[in-house]
Amino acid sequence: KHYGPDNSNEKSTKYWMGQFLEDQQQNNVSGITLSEIKDYKKKVFIRIFTPGSSRLGSPLALPPIDGQLLKKDAAEEAEEYSQRVDEIVLSMVKTLGVTTRHQDRFATFLREIIHAGNNSGDFEGRSGDRFLERLTQLLPRYCEILSDIGGVPIEDYISEKEVKSLSRNLATYRMGTKAGWLKGIPFDLDTLTAKTGGRVPINIISIQHLEPREQQDAVARIASKIGRWMFGGKSGFSNRPRLLFSLDELGGGGNTEAIFPSGMANPVSKPPLLRLIRQGRKYGVGLILATQ
Repeated sequence: KHYGPDNSNEKSTKYWMGQFLEDQQQNNVSGITLSEIKDYKKKVFIRIFTPGSSRLGSPLALPPIDGQLLKKDAAEEAEEYSQRVDEIVLSMVKTLGVTTRHQDRFATFLREIIHAGNNSGDFEGRSGDRFLERLTQLLPRYCEILSDIGGVPIEDYISEKEVKSLSRNLATYRMGTKAGWLKGIPFDLDTLTAKTGGRVPINIISIQHLEPREQQDAVARIASKIGRWMFGGKSGFSNRPRLLFSLDELGGGGNTEAIFPSGMANPVSKPPLLRLIRQGRKYGVGLILATQ
């Protein structure tokens, strides 16, 4: 309503609709008519989410790791599952600010302690902050839970000082300025894609308020959630579209701040997007990835 010749919603909408239809006519673009647009509006409803913020829209909980993401589905191959879990845990380690030279080792440590905890039922049914809370409780007991990693005694693989530092970083993430990522509507695709009154939901997830690194984190978590969802639950092989994922301002070139840079640059957002590009179609997941 703040744009166009008039501040009223109705007149402004009519003005821009007229501009749109005039532009179509001038450029000989056949296709969308006014009646089709009106019909379309009756069939959809729109929600706007802003992860990490409740000021700009509806908050959407996107924790760095949760129990649902770590579960293996019957349709998922063992190698694919292992690769997906490694990506998730490595992304979490980077989020916690672990230095580059220690990231792989810390990620392996967390992966092993999560696997051990999961086998004993410690993480059953837990997600979001509850999952991270349980992980925080388990870290001090790492010597009880793991005797070795790859044949290397656990006390030689990672020091008590390093584990305490990791615990502090995790507690700070949960209770500090980043805690907004853990609050809001859970990213549950069965719920987010459910029709309401026969209308199809359009879920807009805005990340423009986030720093470039946080934008990469957000896309990584969203893409990982979609990747996990398409393998299981009500999902599976599909010969028709079940979900459309559109991502604008993808970024390209060698820019390390891009969501999907070309070349060797490999931010956390790139591997889960690659999985959707390679496998999405056979599970009914369509993609529109846009960049200048």
